[in-house]
Amino acid sequence: MRRSVRIGILVVCLALLTMAGLGVYNVWHGLAGDNTASTAPPTGTRTAAPVDPVHFAQAFLNSWAAGHYQGAASDTNDPSDAAEALQDFHDELKLTGLSFSRVAADASASPRVTFHVSAQLAGHGTWSYNSALNVVGGGGQDAVDWSPSVINPKLAAGTAVEIGAVPPSGGFTVTDENGTVLTAAAYPSLSGIFSTLASRPGEAGQGRNGTGVIAVNADGGGYVATLDTFTPPVAGAIRTTLDAHLQAAAEQAVAQASHGGTLDTGLVAIDPRNGHIKAIAESPAGGFDWALSGAYPPGSTMKIITSAALLDKGAVTATTPLPCPSHYAVDGKDFTNSEGEASPSFDLTDDFAHSCNTAFISLHDKLTDDDLATTARNDFGIGLGWNIGVASAEGQIPTAAGDEVEKAADMIGQGQVLMSPLLMASVGATVQSGTFRQPILLPGLPQQSAPGALPPGTDAALQQMMSATAERGTAAPRMQGIEGGGAKTGTAEVQGQNPDGWFVAYDHNLAVAAVVTGGGYGYTSAGYPVRAVLLAGQ
Repeated sequence: MRRSVRIGILVVCLALLTMAGLGVYNVWHGLAGDNTASTAPPTGTRTAAPVDPVHFAQAFLNSWAAGHYQGAASDTNDPSDAAEALQDFHDELKLTGLSFSRVAADASASPRVTFHVSAQLAGHGTWSYNSALNVVGGGGQDAVDWSPSVINPKLAAGTAVEIGAVPPSGGFTVTDENGTVLTAAAYPSLSGIFSTLASRPGEAGQGRNGTGVIAVNADGGGYVATLDTFTPPVAGAIRTTLDAHLQAAAEQAVAQASHGGTLDTGLVAIDPRNGHIKAIAESPAGGFDWALSGAYPPGSTMKIITSAALLDKGAVTATTPLPCPSHYAVDGKDFTNSEGEASPSFDLTDDFAHSCNTAFISLHDKLTDDDLATTARNDFGIGLGWNIGVASAEGQIPTAAGDEVEKAADMIGQGQVLMSPLLMASVGATVQSGTFRQPILLPGLPQQSAPGALPPGTDAALQQMMSATAERGTAAPRMQGIEGGGAKTGTAEVQGQNPDGWFVAYDHNLAVAAVVTGGGYGYTSAGYPVRAVLLAGQ
């Protein structure tokens, strides 16, 4: 009996010594990343179920920590992917050591097993985090249910880890010209602009990346998530030309003018002194970019450009007598005035102030087919392909190509002419200052110059005409109390629906334009948000 006991003890001791020696070998080769010496049985050779999921998970983790990636992978239900992922984890992070602790069953989600990871990264210290795995199967076929989340819970299918650039968590912030942070929650009209800026990596002011462990797309890389940070990123800020106070006023005014978003509305405000865009608002917010990229018939606001073309050619002056008939026909096409205006004693300024279509159309033979397009380009910089910092529409002022009816309609903004609030705000700013300055949203962008220049005599006449419109013409109801004001209203007929309302105006500080689609007369619709922004800027 004693001899048998001694033999049993000897066998146990030899087994323990053998296992101890093997453990030392595993740890040494684990630090070296050697996965060729696994002692785990080949896939499919397990004949008995583990005592419990924790023991099975511990065996898997022991092989992984020892660097026996093939052996650890054989304990999973996807040995090929698991072996590759474990080896890549070692290689990408340059592991010098790996250990697991706090291995325990998750009582709320059996057979889930949680564990703590401590990974020693060459040159970067220890990366510690919690992870988990599930043991599936049974009856001798137990296995770790493999997915990249076993390595780290933030990894998903198709992702892997590497050491790389950690971007700022917020990407960057957008500020107004004074450094006030602008957010989509506070200024919903700007949400599309924020998205555009976010899609342009390398934009000045976006801050600085940090470094750390990141999740990337397994095929071709590409940042997915930050797992650990070595050096923190620095969040940047993109400064715009906007003014938070004016932007808030514009947001509120446009929402009201659009009747709660039922009428598509856009507004732009510009500083005439430098072309800086001070406010961009639209309703409904977050949809189409009505303010910058909209393209609408501008109605009688086009008469600013038409008047400039006539004045440039010397066809008229601001005081040239020009009767306003109730009807005027061009090649059989009968034109009328939107509110039935008619007067035999008007001059050009009166016709402009009261928005007499027929008076302007009566001068159609004073302009060549391309005079409107040429004046728009040379005097007002329209059609140059502006780079304001985000996308914007160029507008459309075609040549009439010998069609006198088309030319006549274009003169009053009812033909093929298309404009946006941005373009018309710039037209107003050019009249106010006497010089075209290309609008910009990001300070420091190059601003194109117009091929020509607005002649001083033309500008003086336009200012006189727009002042008359603000003081005693169609814009007067909205321009009362606005010092140094000039304005032009527009009502653009749209087939099959209520007319679009336009309003362009300026004071000493700002030029503002707005359109309310389906809003009717300009002074009863678009005039209200323009007035609100002008008052906010005084």
